Parts: sequence; structure tokens; C-alpha cells
Amino acid sequence: MAATAVIGSAVVMTAMPAYGDELLEISPQFCVVENKEQACTTQVNIRWTLPEAIPVCLLENNRTLGCWPAQQQGLWQYKAEVQLPAIYSLTHAHTGE
Repeated sequence: MAATAVIGSAVVMTAMPAYGDELLEISPQFCVVENKEQACTTQVNIRWTLPEAIPVCLLENNRTLGCWPAQQQGLWQYKAEVQLPAIYSLTHAHTGE
């Protein structure tokens, strides 16, 4: 009987919604690296749906990834390289809320 083990450290990627009725999804939510000093490089997919079209910005750890003038839903895909836990948030483009 064979055993499998993952040795390393996980980088956690979390989606933080900005409003009450919206949906913000991220995948993958974990990335396993060999040691905690190593950066995680992976394709990240972020999808959102809002109750109405508003100007929004997508942020990763307070760094702006992109902004849109009037979005009710969207999909952002990119190759991320993160070393710390990554927190993604969707904010109003003008107020930052």
C-alpha cells in the first residue's frame, strides 16, 4: 500500500466581497509550494456578479488589477505570483468602498 504526502507550504487566496448581495469567486483557493519562502505561480480566475452595474475595481492585497466603468458581472484571469496570503476584493471605483 502506497502513501501520498504533500510537503511544503500553502499560499491561501481569499475573495473578500465589498457589498452584501454580490458574489465574488476565486479559483484556485490554495497553491502548494515546496517551502514558505518560495512564490506561488498559478493561473487565477476571479468571477463576480453584482446586483446592478456600477464602476468597480478589482484589487489584490490593495494593488489594483483592473477597473471597469460599469460592470454588473465580470471575469478576470491572470498568472499570479504570490508569496504571502493574497486577498482579492472588489471595490467601488470612485468611493473605494
